[in-house]
Amino acid sequence: MNATVDIEYQDYAQAFSEFIRDRGTLLPKALRGEGRQLASRLVRFTPPKTLSQGRKAVARDVRRAVLPLRPGDFDSKRIRQLIRKRDYSALEAVFANFPESHQLHGVSVSEARFPGMHQEARDRRGRVRKFQGKATPDADKVRDYIKEVQGNVGRGRSGWAVALVELGGKPPAWVVRHAGRDTGKIEDRSSMQGYIRMENQSEWAEAGDEDRIVANAVRSRSRSIRESILKAQERAAQKARLN
Repeated sequence: MNATVDIEYQDYAQAFSEFIRDRGTLLPKALRGEGRQLASRLVRFTPPKTLSQGRKAVARDVRRAVLPLRPGDFDSKRIRQLIRKRDYSALEAVFANFPESHQLHGVSVSEARFPGMHQEARDRRGRVRKFQGKATPDADKVRDYIKEVQGNVGRGRSGWAVALVELGGKPPAWVVRHAGRDTGKIEDRSSMQGYIRMENQSEWAEAGDEDRIVANAVRSRSRSIRESILKAQERAAQKARLN
């Protein structure tokens, strides 16, 4: 856990303490209520925003890692034949003679190897930001791999959804379908020891972006808690004036 997240936690704990003092709520009830709010915020902040967005991102990233070559994309009869024959070396030689301004100039053409080609191209946040200079005539393998990975869209969010469901929240259906023992867990000790621990155990949580998401969610909840306290105080003051 980095220093930024630690600082955010301290501010969050202070805001939560202020909330309990202001509302006079018993700790177990306050913990479960805020636990649900935080879990909901974590689900919402963890990418992707929608199932459609996630599926599109998967397809885009995989094609950036290795571009599928399809006969219908070329006018040249020879290139179309080489693609159908899956002649990797001949295609690479042809593309070496393409103009330097062309995307396929100098690309490496090889058999599609998954998940290796995709994993090697991903950055610390799990994304492929630009074309990697690799292409393959194995378009069917690229298509099948994209479909397979798209089936996992929502697993990152589902790591938090496990806790959200346990605390009474309702994540989107495309997220909750992945929620299980392999994606996340919750340890609710609100009644006995005064804490709730949530853990995201999905592959996403190992990609290097989880600290940023947690810090953003905690910061957001700190603001929301203080805003709710202020609004409650304003309502109380207004009611006192009316009386």
